[in-house]
Amino acid sequence: MSMSRYEVVITMILLFTLWMALAPSPWVAVSEKVAKSVVGVDSDTDGKKSYCTGFVVDSEKDLVVTAGHCEGKVMRVDGSPAAVLWSDERKDLLVLVVKDLDKPALALAKQGPETGDEVASVGFGYGLNQPIFRQHYVSATGLVIEIPGYGGPFYGFDSAFAGGNSGSPVVNSAGEVVSVAQSSSPLMGLGVTTDVLKEKVGKYFATRP
Repeated sequence: MSMSRYEVVITMILLFTLWMALAPSPWVAVSEKVAKSVVGVDSDTDGKKSYCTGFVVDSEKDLVVTAGHCEGKVMRVDGSPAAVLWSDERKDLLVLVVKDLDKPALALAKQGPETGDEVASVGFGYGLNQPIFRQHYVSATGLVIEIPGYGGPFYGFDSAFAGGNSGSPVVNSAGEVVSVAQSSSPLMGLGVTTDVLKEKVGKYFATRP
């Protein structure tokens, strides 16, 4: 018995809805990819220790980008000694060089997200020994907020970053870096814009947009 055109359309819609419900989230693959490139960053300044996150941007030169406020007198990345290659306190960005990291690099996005876009961060939060994945929505772009010592402009994200997430990559659905986790309140996260990343640290990425 043949189906009417209406029945065919309804069947296709039902099958598509079922497929969408059963299909894995595209963020699963992104999370796995980005987690391979993030690193733990710890610093020690006169006995005061802090813990952050960073991510590999050039696997041949072993370069890591993190937040500038993670800098200390003695620095380590995944337990190995690290040296400061470049820093910008005003934009809260830091580039470290570490030997023999053996981790893949993340690429810098060609363009930044728009308000309402979904992004994600992956980093070592809550003192855990493995990176955690968090989804965010971009609440605002080009924010200028009076934070002592920091210049912005920032993206505002609709959810906070966890403690230890400073320096984490914020990525789009392709796994490309659009921002860096820099500051957070209980309800909102802040990170530098993609344009600032391109201007300040774009040359350190092995894959340039």
